[in-house]
Amino acid sequence: MPTTSTRKSTTKKNDLTIQEIMASLEKVAPQAERTKTLSIDKLSEQLGVKNKRSAEKKAILDRLDKVSRFVDMARQAFMDEKFDMWAKEMRHKAVKNLERLIYKGILIKAEELMDQLGWTRQALSKARQARRVFSVEVKGRTYYPAFFADPQYERRQLEIVSKALGDLPGTSRLQFMLTPKGSLNSLTPLEALAKGKVADVKIAAEGFVRR
Repeated sequence: MPTTSTRKSTTKKNDLTIQEIMASLEKVAPQAERTKTLSIDKLSEQLGVKNKRSAEKKAILDRLDKVSRFVDMARQAFMDEKFDMWAKEMRHKAVKNLERLIYKGILIKAEELMDQLGWTRQALSKARQARRVFSVEVKGRTYYPAFFADPQYERRQLEIVSKALGDLPGTSRLQFMLTPKGSLNSLTPLEALAKGKVADVKIAAEGFVRR
């Protein structure tokens, strides 16, 4: 059974090997770049492919396969890191956008919504379960769109649209409600609801869910 010191030694050796490979690739890359204009025939000629025996060709192909696997793994490692950084940046931007909506009063706490609607906590819970309202999470706290208590909208119509958005995340449903739609003559669903176009908004919501 390998000891701790043996494992550390093996890890250190592997790290050194990878560093050596990367250093070799750095040296080879400029020369490899200059060969990209060569035709396959010219490259084959310079590699002396025709003069090599089958066993020698096989050995070279095996080495190329090993290098290719390492390059693919290294590329994936860097791509995953790049994706993680991008995803983290997107999440950060999303939180900032939601915080702005809280500051503007577009998102409110559950207590404020219940107070404005005259609901109990139990009534709010039932409405959520029935998808008649939805919420979003911001840094571990729950907020609700203030438009559910806005008198310029018919609550029954808002509930119809909320149900039509199904099980989408709260942030996706909020995005739908606040984003202008071509199918609604460039109105947001909220603006269209204010004009009584509940049927059109419901159709748009169903299409949004199917995407």
